Amino acid sequence: MRSIERIRRCQPLSMNDFATELCAQTELLVDSADNAARIADLLPQHWQGRAARSATTRARTDWETARRIGHAIDELGDHYTRFGTHLADIRATLLNLIDEAVDEGMAVTDNGTVTSTSDPDHAAFLQHRIRAQINAFVDTEHQAAKALDSTLTELTTAAPHLASSALPTDPAQLHHAWQQLSTDQKEALYAQDRFLGNRDGIPQAERDIFNRRTLELLRADCTAAQATVDQLTAAHPDWAAGRNIPMDPPPSATHHWKQTHADFVLWRNRIDAARARTRNIDGYDAVARAAQPPRLLTLLDNNGHAAVATNDPDTATHVVTFVPGTGATLTDFDRGMTRAIAMQDKAVALGSGQPAVIAWYGYDAPQSLVTDSPSHAYADRAAPALDRFQEGLRATHIGQPSMNTVVGHSYGTTVIGHAASNGYALNADRLILVASPGVGVDNVADLRLTGVDPAQNGTRVFATTNKFDPIRASPPFIHETQPIRPEFGATVFDGAPTRGPWWSPGGIVWDGSGSHSSYWDPDNPALHTIARIIVGQH
Repeated sequence: MRSIERIRRCQPLSMNDFATELCAQTELLVDSADNAARIADLLPQHWQGRAARSATTRARTDWETARRIGHAIDELGDHYTRFGTHLADIRATLLNLIDEAVDEGMAVTDNGTVTSTSDPDHAAFLQHRIRAQINAFVDTEHQAAKALDSTLTELTTAAPHLASSALPTDPAQLHHAWQQLSTDQKEALYAQDRFLGNRDGIPQAERDIFNRRTLELLRADCTAAQATVDQLTAAHPDWAAGRNIPMDPPPSATHHWKQTHADFVLWRNRIDAARARTRNIDGYDAVARAAQPPRLLTLLDNNGHAAVATNDPDTATHVVTFVPGTGATLTDFDRGMTRAIAMQDKAVALGSGQPAVIAWYGYDAPQSLVTDSPSHAYADRAAPALDRFQEGLRATHIGQPSMNTVVGHSYGTTVIGHAASNGYALNADRLILVASPGVGVDNVADLRLTGVDPAQNGTRVFATTNKFDPIRASPPFIHETQPIRPEFGATVFDGAPTRGPWWSPGGIVWDGSGSHSSYWDPDNPALHTIARIIVGQH
C-alpha cells in the first residue's frame, strides 16, 4: 500500500533490533549444540559398542544440523539488518521532504500529492521526490519479503536428516540406500542439503561433484560479504579505523548524538556480520587450488573442514588418509596436499599404480602448542569423524578391498590413536605415526583395527621421530607413551638423523632446524619408508 501514513507508522529499525536478538539466540543454539557434541564425544569413555557408536554418530549429525540452522538464521538476520537500515533511510528522507513541503505552506495528501497556491512548480518538484521515496519504500519492502522468503525456505530444509529420514547414518547402509536412488532423487537431496557430499557412504566421485558446487557457493558468499565490508568501510572510514567512535549517549544527550550512536551500532553489527562470513575465504581458495581435477574434493563444510584425494579412493588399490597436526587450518591446506602428493609419487615409484592419498582436514586441530596441544579434547572430538570417514572408504570401494593406511603427523597421530581406542575400531590395515607425542594409550595392543587381532598390531603400526625432533621432549603424562619407545611395541623406522640440534643451555628451540616438519622432504629416508609401508613392502 503506497500510503504516507502507513510508512510514517512503520518502524524499520525494529527489524535491526529483531536481527540482533535473533543472532544472540542463534549463538545460544550453536553453543548448546557444541556442548551436546562435546558430551556425546565423551560417551565412548563410559559406554562402548555399536549402540554407543550410533548414539555418537547421531549426536554429531544433530550438531551438523544445528550448525546449518544457525547459518540460515544468520543469513535471515543479515537480511533484517540490511533491509531495516535501508527502509529507515528511505523513511527518513520521505519525512524530511514532507516537513519541507509543510514548512513552505504546501498541502501533502496521503498518496504523495503536493499542492501550493504560491509556488506550484516547487510543489511539483517536491511531489516527484516524495512519490519516488514512497515507491522506493514499497519496492524495498517487496525485495525484503522475497529475500526473507528464500532464506526461510532454506531454513525449513536446513535439517536434511529430517527431510530425508530414509538415508541411514551408517556408511555401509547409506551406500546401499544411495545405490537405489535415481539421479533426480539425489539432486533433490542436494537441493535440501548443500553439504550432502560430506556423508560417508556416498561414492567419492559423487561427493566430489556436490562439494565442488558447494565450494563455489561458499566462495561466492565470501566474495559478496567482502564487498559489503568494503562498502561499509568506505561509508565510514574513521569508524573502520577505530577513530571518532560515538560514545554511549546519556539520557540528556542531543537527538543528533543519539542518532549518530544508533547509526554506529547498526554499522558495527552489519560489518561484524559481513566479516564473519568472510572468515574462511583464504581457506576456500587454498582448497580450490588443491582440488584441481583429477583430484576429488571428498569433504567440505563451512566450519573450516575439507579433504582432497589425489585420485579416486573407490578404485585405488592403495588408499592413504593423512591427518595433520597442531596448527592445521584450511589456509594451511597447500602444505597437507604437498605431503599427500609426495607420498603418492613415492608409492607410484614403488609400483603402486594409482594410489589415492587423501589430505584429511576433517577436524578442529589445536592451534597452540602450549595451551591446546596437551589437551585430549581435540582428539576426542575428531575421533568419530575419522572413524566414520574410514568406514565410508570401505563401504564405497569397488572391487577387491584396497590396502588402507592412515598416516598422522604430530597431534594428528593423537587423533588416530583416539579413533582406534576408547570403544572405536579404525577400519584401516596399517597406521603410520610420524613425530607423535603419544596416541592416548601405552601399548600398541590397546589400539583397535577392524578385523585385526590386537596381538598383531606391532606389525601393523609403524612409528618414526627424527633424532633431533623436539617432540621427543613431550612427557608421557600428556598423551601417554610415545610410539617410538620400545615398550609401546610398534615397528619403529628411522627418519633423517642429521638435523639439529634442538637442545641448548637456554632450553628447547622448537623446530629451529625444521626437524619436526621434514619427514616429507625428498632427502628424508622416512618418506621412502612411509611409501614402502603404504604399498606393503615394509
